[in-house]
Amino acid sequence: MPQHALCLFEDDQVHGLEPLHFFHASWDLLCGTGTLAELLPKAYDADSILFSARKELTPLYAETPYQLTNELPAGSYLFINGRVMDPWSLADMIPRDGGKMLYYSGNTLVAARLEVKETISEDLYMFLTSQRGNIPTQDVTVPLAAHLWDYMKENGNRVTRDAAKQPRNNSGIVHATAVQENPSQIFIEKGSIIGPLVVLDATEGPIIIESGARIGAQSVLLGPVYIGQDVIVNPHSLIRKTSIGRTCKVGGEIAETIMMPFSNKQHDGHLGDAYIGSWVNLGAGTTNSNLKNTYSTVNVEIHGKKIDTGLQFAGCFLGDHVKTGIGTLLPTGTVIGPLTSIFGGGSVPKTLPALRWFDVHTGKNTPYDMEKALVTIEHTMARRSQTLTDGIRSYIRTFGTSEGTKK
Repeated sequence: MPQHALCLFEDDQVHGLEPLHFFHASWDLLCGTGTLAELLPKAYDADSILFSARKELTPLYAETPYQLTNELPAGSYLFINGRVMDPWSLADMIPRDGGKMLYYSGNTLVAARLEVKETISEDLYMFLTSQRGNIPTQDVTVPLAAHLWDYMKENGNRVTRDAAKQPRNNSGIVHATAVQENPSQIFIEKGSIIGPLVVLDATEGPIIIESGARIGAQSVLLGPVYIGQDVIVNPHSLIRKTSIGRTCKVGGEIAETIMMPFSNKQHDGHLGDAYIGSWVNLGAGTTNSNLKNTYSTVNVEIHGKKIDTGLQFAGCFLGDHVKTGIGTLLPTGTVIGPLTSIFGGGSVPKTLPALRWFDVHTGKNTPYDMEKALVTIEHTMARRSQTLTDGIRSYIRTFGTSEGTKK
């Protein structure tokens, strides 16, 4: 029997992952110590994997390891839904090889193992769902993300499972005055530096610090915590039950949060129960609320609809390239679309769309000039030795045009 190639796909529910879905495929969202795209090959011990997503995202991934497959050649495949949150349990439950099968969780297609006889040029999800009735189905119990807060709820468990499943070295530089509680669950990779009087407390879950990261003096990390490559944690920081993607710079208090790569929260201020996109910069004193005065569950507006998260604690959800000025206050359950800049200090509306230039003092909410936004993005990326590619530039211009028609 031929070995089935792995292929990630997106279904018709990706809009529930607003506002991150604008700049990320569902399989490209951080949870635990990595994205599904990064961890699935490890879970299945696969050398390579194919990626399918909405065609409009093609320019974003054109010059990355995740180039999209818009035409899928004939062959044997195991297709996996990009909203799956735990690659390890998926690999335990659904073998890579075997007979034809569609795997469902309720009415959601989780995976499909089948032979493709001819090149698929149509929407992959539509093709897969059209196979129902032609091949056997099986019910499975797999955690799927319907909204960003689902990743937040799962994040601590994922850090713990990721730590158990992936061998890691433990040869970083640790200052003699640093304290390690439950050291068997602390992994400090080569090239990382732990400063004086840092407390690493893995009593409630593992702490993983990847190569090149720096943990500043007198910081406290309470596991489960994941600190990605080249992350800088400023002195006197408190980080609890959080995942921080590579090359971020953080400080102050961060709790039960996921932060995608290349974002900044360097100053004092509370960030809790939040999901933060890439290239976000939070100005000094930016603080979010994660609990209502009534202690009732938090409502969030997603895709134009108010949704009860069912959570007592839910902070903010910020799309890529969001910028906040000093003293910005984010109400409980705030959603801010990508490429929106906030300034003036004070409390912002609970929901702000994409591509806005918002003055908190005056309440003036104007479109963000696209060409000026691109100049800012180019400067921002250059500061992290990253390039604004023609593909990304093209996508942002197209995105700006489509979003502009909604204002």
